[in-house]
Order: sequence, then C-alpha cells, then structure tokens
Amino acid sequence: MNSCTYNIRKAHPYYQSLVNRIKSMLSMNHPIEVFEASIDNACATLYKKAFWESEKPIITYNPNFISQLHRVSPWAVVAVFAHEVAHHYNGDLHGRFLAKQNGNLINYKSHRQELNADYIAGWVLSCEGASLNQTTSLYYAIAMPDTYTHPATHKRIQAATEGWVAARRALAA
Repeated sequence: MNSCTYNIRKAHPYYQSLVNRIKSMLSMNHPIEVFEASIDNACATLYKKAFWESEKPIITYNPNFISQLHRVSPWAVVAVFAHEVAHHYNGDLHGRFLAKQNGNLINYKSHRQELNADYIAGWVLSCEGASLNQTTSLYYAIAMPDTYTHPATHKRIQAATEGWVAARRALAA
C-alpha cells in the first residue's frame, strides 16, 4: 500500500465517468479506476490488491477536498481529475531526480511532471469549454510556493494557460 491508497473505497460514479471522458479526449484506451481515499487531495498511482496481481492505474481522491473545490468552481474539479489522468497519460509514476536550488532540495522530475500535467489539464478544460479564468481557478484555490514535489502556483498557472491556449489554437485551425 502507498500513501495514495490509504483506506480506498468505491468512488462516486460521476468521477469515474469524468475520468473516462478525459481519457477519451486524450485517446487513452487502458482503464483507470477511480476511488475515494483517506488522503489530503487527489493522487494518480499504481495499485494492486494482492502481491500476485499486476499493478493497475488508479486515481484516488479525498471527497471532502473535491467537495470544497466544487464550491470554488466545478471547473476546478475537472482540472484536478484532468491533472491526475495526465500523470497516467505521461507515464509519470516512475523514478525521481533530485537537485538543490538555493540550498533547498527540489525534485526537478516531479516539478516537470506536475507542470506537464497542468498543461494537459489546461488543454482539457479549454476543449471542454472552460474560460481561462475557470481553468486557473484550481490553482488560485490551492495556491502554494515551490515545495519538494510541486512548483509554485504562478508556474502552474503558466503551464495550464499554455495548455489552454494551445487547445484554443488547435480547435480554431
């Protein structure tokens, strides 16, 4: 068991259908199951129930976190699930690369993966019809500085904005 799979249980069907819709937009064919879990927010991970089973991609989420985000904006919820699907899409669930920046240990591979997932989330929201303000609502709701695993909010907003703009250009072409 990893920290993303603590106390997992069946998810609300809406979130499974949301993930399926996002996967379809990204032309992903492999299944990604969605579960509620006793975690802080949301997580993409690989999971197996027993040691003899192969790992399968899943997304877990804290229903209270998602409920709070929904009050901020329903688009923030879509952004979270698009971001987590993007981690599976990008194959991010392997290895890390550590380095020091201004004396602080920074996980650069994790930062790049987070920004790539934010880019895809922006792209998905643009395709779904969200405005740029609706697309970035998630990042303002969870604003934070650079951490060991995640880049600062302004970098994440920039990545989501770039994805949103790229989708608008592609749809206009």
